[in-house]
Amino acid sequence: MMKVTLKCISYCFLLELLLLGLCTGQASDLTFILDDSQEECFFQVIDKDEPVFFAFQVVIGGYRDVTVRVTDPRDSLIFEDKGKADGEKEWTTNQTGTYKICFSNDESSWTEKTVAFYLQIGDDEFIDEADKGEESMTLMETSAHSVHAQLNAVDKVQKFHRLREHFSRSKADYLNYRVHVFSIMESSILVLASLLQVYFVRSMFKNSSKVVPFNANINRIAHRIQYFYVKGWDL
Repeated sequence: MMKVTLKCISYCFLLELLLLGLCTGQASDLTFILDDSQEECFFQVIDKDEPVFFAFQVVIGGYRDVTVRVTDPRDSLIFEDKGKADGEKEWTTNQTGTYKICFSNDESSWTEKTVAFYLQIGDDEFIDEADKGEESMTLMETSAHSVHAQLNAVDKVQKFHRLREHFSRSKADYLNYRVHVFSIMESSILVLASLLQVYFVRSMFKNSSKVVPFNANINRIAHRIQYFYVKGWDL
């Protein structure tokens, strides 16, 4: 049993090394808070002729609108989106240098936003040795290629659902807060109305000398109205 376990661990370790050794691309993702009327910039050194994929999404905050600018080392504009909640861009670099990604929240003067973005540099695939004229991949390499592709798909789905879960949870928390506030206001109004009702009723019956003349005046007015309708005379 021990030999089988050690053998499985060895295979898993070799498979992990194969995954790390044959993967050619690099990817990174980040979630941060963008304050109101502020701009945040991120920098990345990228070689020439590298395929780049960039995607962003505003998770929560206000109308979920930000301005995104991507520039090359010469400060030439590559990509710009104004007042968008999400977007993506795919391009190939034409020079080696530091590329800049800036997020601006200048359209909002009091609401901060939570922004998430994903940056992938290079082809996130295994090197196909057969295409380079070398020997065909072994069974282990083929299995590693399949596992790598499936793990990439799972990772992308998890990131997508994590962002959706964060956005949905924020909306649910905000709705729950509004329900609580409305319930407290409604309960306060009911309690205040009940107290006022009790106060006025008690004030009416507090002095009986005021109640009897009031009832007498009502009865006298009612008799005069009845007499007016029967006889047709003026009051």
